[in-house]
Amino acid sequence: MDFDRCSSLTKFPMISWNLRTLNLCKTAIEEVPDSTIESLNKLVSLNISNNRKLKNLPTSMRHFMTSLRSLSLNGCSNITEFPHISGKITKLFLCETAIEEVPSFVERLTNLKNLRLDYYKRLNRVSSGVFQLEYLETLSLSLSSWMPKS
Repeated sequence: MDFDRCSSLTKFPMISWNLRTLNLCKTAIEEVPDSTIESLNKLVSLNISNNRKLKNLPTSMRHFMTSLRSLSLNGCSNITEFPHISGKITKLFLCETAIEEVPSFVERLTNLKNLRLDYYKRLNRVSSGVFQLEYLETLSLSLSSWMPKS
């Protein structure tokens, strides 16, 4: 289901429990309710990129969204906590968020292949658990923002 660029969408939509892909890029959703998370147990890909209103995701995600393999929160500048997600995730994109720390529980993301943390302004700690991830193929940790030439 694709809600890309629906900038007037402020509430998380009520969606089918068997949905596998959800694109909420450039919406104005402020929160993801726990009650909605419980119905997304078959969701494989979730993209909420470039949402300046979204606060942190519920910690219940890792218990209910067990099919999730790809999560993109790129450009969600109000996300301050590393998301609590299932260990089955393979792609996690957290560029340009306000996360200050990659916590030690990252080592439980044993299937993670691609972790992008580019353009962080507040990141000050990355757990050494990142370097223990057996299947990690790509780790991107660019800490400075790109500046165009004048």
